[in-house]
Amino acid sequence: MDKPKVSIVIPCFNAGEFVRQSIQSILNQTYQNLELLICDDASTDNTREIIDNFSDSRIRRFYHTENKGYLVTCNELFNEATGRFITFQDADDISETHRISKCMDTFTQNQEIDFVSSDYRLITKAGNPMITHLQEVDFERYKSDADYTISFCGASLMIKQEVLKTIGGYHPFFGRLGGEDYEWLFRIVQKFKGKHIAEPLYIYRMYNSQAKLYNIQHVNYDSFIIHQAIEFLRKAFIQKKIYLLDNENRFWLDDKIKSLEEPFHSDPSMFYRFSALRYLKFRDFNRSIAITFQAIRKNPKAAINYVYPLYILYLIFRRKVPFQIMPKGLRK
Repeated sequence: MDKPKVSIVIPCFNAGEFVRQSIQSILNQTYQNLELLICDDASTDNTREIIDNFSDSRIRRFYHTENKGYLVTCNELFNEATGRFITFQDADDISETHRISKCMDTFTQNQEIDFVSSDYRLITKAGNPMITHLQEVDFERYKSDADYTISFCGASLMIKQEVLKTIGGYHPFFGRLGGEDYEWLFRIVQKFKGKHIAEPLYIYRMYNSQAKLYNIQHVNYDSFIIHQAIEFLRKAFIQKKIYLLDNENRFWLDDKIKSLEEPFHSDPSMFYRFSALRYLKFRDFNRSIAITFQAIRKNPKAAINYVYPLYILYLIFRRKVPFQIMPKGLRK
């Protein structure tokens, strides 16, 4: 009996430095019945040239003449997928050689499940190991417990084709915000059962770039508030059965996002304080410290801005790099 086909979607934008290794990690999988759906999202570097240099018949190539963004590109590739199972690979990340095989074995051993996720490892831009992210994930609890939160790598998800047909792709509301995978997962768990594989099968490359992080000159609060917004959405559905992305209810979510952004408007230096913590997470210690001084220049009257450089130095000295970006006082 032939093994079922697995579709891997790979959206690419200016990933020339890493995309060859990323694609190769899929072609090298021990599970061979694959198709790679790769879309170059109007890159301005040599990404397309590298993609075109591969000659493997399992690769299906798509090209945008203008940049549409990660979310739209993924949804387009979803529609093209022909495999019975579908998963992801970011263009600068890597998969362990047995990742697909391990996921498929899990489906075989658990006939009642419709999707899986896995733990993952973090590496630096140069490929050096950082940390391994291990967490127990209870999808049934995520479905029904408004106070239960998880931290997972959305790209590690593998779903059955029928999940996509029933749930659809990413919601366009999150195109500018990010966090689309958490909201998507919440919709999935309402109707389907999943299992988390307690093994780091996915390798996530963390580095300080526009694609993975943001441009510090462009003040964008979204990445600091999106998970709170999604938790607000989850609680509304779990506790009141109201889906805040329905047109008649969306104003509740819009108002919540505005309230989360308000502290950043009241104190513009907050953006730089949180950015300093994020750069610390990426092991960019020099920039982390430098940005704390930008916070002081932005608001010299805020006492907390003078505490932050000392706090960052303490974290560096103790090697206590925070995995969660949002300080507890703002996570409600």
